[in-house]
Amino acid sequence: VAFPPPAVSNVTVTEPNYCLSGPAATVGWSYSDPSASSQSAYQVQVDDQGSFNSPEWDSGKVSCSGCRSNSTPQGILQFNTTYKARARAWNQFDVASGWTESGSWKTPPHAYPQVDFTFAPVAPGQTQFIPDDPIQFTDQTRFFDSNPNGRRWSWLFGDGASSTQQNPVKSYVNEMNYNITLTATDNANQACSISKPINVQKPNPIWKEVNPGG
Repeated sequence: VAFPPPAVSNVTVTEPNYCLSGPAATVGWSYSDPSASSQSAYQVQVDDQGSFNSPEWDSGKVSCSGCRSNSTPQGILQFNTTYKARARAWNQFDVASGWTESGSWKTPPHAYPQVDFTFAPVAPGQTQFIPDDPIQFTDQTRFFDSNPNGRRWSWLFGDGASSTQQNPVKSYVNEMNYNITLTATDNANQACSISKPINVQKPNPIWKEVNPGG
């Protein structure tokens, strides 16, 4: 008995959050079979040439009935490179579909900014964040672009104030917890953000022991 082959369609590629990850791809597909046989296995390839003669990623034949996606590991794909993916599947009779390709996509020119910052009171020796006292915010973002001229910073201080300076100085009026967010953008318009809390409160009172006898 010659069983009809299954079909793979709608091959899609989802790129990762580049603020958290290097180049990678999650390849998804749809599966159908004229004999109503379910999927038993699949194979995914990713190639930078489009010919798939020597793919950068080949999952091999993976036994999985319910799988409809496969992700490349980190360190396989590169920045500033155009790729294409393809997928095929086998039914329960071990009959394989043909290959179905995705559209091509290009990874970013370089890694996204790794955003970080610190903050400390301006007053020497002071460790608390006190209302009305200035606080120095210091950018510690790591950029991977070669041109520093296009870099931008956007600070949100949690009290409605903001700044576009790289290293602003800021004070708070009220005692409370604030959430500070820094968004850094490189010259390729690649932007990432990070948030950190700050607790602003009045200084602890200095207690002085007094002898009741005078």
